[in-house]
Amino acid sequence: MKERLHSAGARIWWDNLSSDLRHGVRVLLKAPGFTLAVLVALALGIGANSAIFTVINTVLLHPLPYPHSDRIVNIARSGGGGVTVPMFSYWEQNSGRFEDMAAYQPGIGMNLQGSDKPELVNAIKVSRNYFQLFGANPVIGRTFSVEEDLPSGPRVLILSYSLWQRRFDGTSSILGKWITLGGAPYAVIGVLSPSFKPNPPADVWIPLQADVNSTDEAHVLAVAARLPPNVTLTEANSWVAVLGKRYVETHPHQLGKDEKIQVTLMQQRVTGDVRPALLLLMGTVGLVLLIACANAANLILARSAGRQKEIAIRAAI
Repeated sequence: MKERLHSAGARIWWDNLSSDLRHGVRVLLKAPGFTLAVLVALALGIGANSAIFTVINTVLLHPLPYPHSDRIVNIARSGGGGVTVPMFSYWEQNSGRFEDMAAYQPGIGMNLQGSDKPELVNAIKVSRNYFQLFGANPVIGRTFSVEEDLPSGPRVLILSYSLWQRRFDGTSSILGKWITLGGAPYAVIGVLSPSFKPNPPADVWIPLQADVNSTDEAHVLAVAARLPPNVTLTEANSWVAVLGKRYVETHPHQLGKDEKIQVTLMQQRVTGDVRPALLLLMGTVGLVLLIACANAANLILARSAGRQKEIAIRAAI
């Protein structure tokens, strides 16, 4: 009995819904200009909001494509400035409160020579912990060893997957081969997985080979690390401030008078320049959607006012 009542109720509900839909379609078809105006207004508002929200979700809300990305931080001078090789070497020796500290120097244009025509590739110098920090696994070969990252270590490099496919036809025989990069020979020891998305993009990785005794004061390195679990950003900044003071005592000229060392989440550093603009843009398109809804409502009210006589007759009947 209950099943029959349920089936009858569902049938009545469906009949009423179908009747309302048919009536709505007939009404809309009778006024194609009105229907088109409402659809265009709503489509513009909803489409703009959907497009901007997709960008915001990808850039601001979606985590970085690295292991435990919520704990990956940048360690830099105040204002986001780069650091020197001696700075990184000192921090690496005293990095007991961080996991997988690594330094990298991006944006190095180098000429790749070979049997084909020369090609300008985007190279990046990295310390050995770079690959573990960012979860960069090779599809063939391996990453840098401790010995290869030492000063005056062997000339080796790792290729990106796209460069390996494009330039070397994706053959595994590339391992151990010598290629000329920037006028110097390098041995290929690995190819990174295509799933790894470096920031900034790179085609070739070569060892940083940072020298502890270096006197190079060029601020060209970016330093990243992973916070241990249950360690807050405030605690990390407090510890780095102490470390910075100790460093300045022995290297007084490598930090400006008002400069200090800061720890920031990499997610914030990556999106820092575009975050205000995207949020402002989201607010703007939100207002566009409200205006579109208001316009649609005004069109409906205007049409309803024009049908007052018809509605009165229908009500009387």
